[in-house]
Amino acid sequence: MRLLSIAVILLVVVTITYAGIRSQTLFFGPPITITTPAAHAPVPQVLTVVGQTDQATYLAINDQRVHPNLDGHFEHTLVLPVGYTVIQVYTRNRHAREHVIHLPIDVYDSIQEEIK
Repeated sequence: MRLLSIAVILLVVVTITYAGIRSQTLFFGPPITITTPAAHAPVPQVLTVVGQTDQATYLAINDQRVHPNLDGHFEHTLVLPVGYTVIQVYTRNRHAREHVIHLPIDVYDSIQEEIK
């Protein structure tokens, strides 16, 4: 009888933990991982932002819609002004939960370097 009680309690704890992990996006929005570029990195004017998200029904980089593949991987090319810039990556899931990342970078004049 005691062993059965322990097994039931363990099953309930595992179920609640699993449900909590799976429902995280209900409360916090889809996670975003930016692979490239790194924050505060010097980058060229023509830059490809690479990253990963899950369960995002909407993804935008600097207010431009991006469509991740089925695994959540995305790539988006931007043309940026020279100087300090902040890239905004925004996701929203079907429950209207949002997640935003602001990625500060330093853009150098790569077009002038190509001309030289």
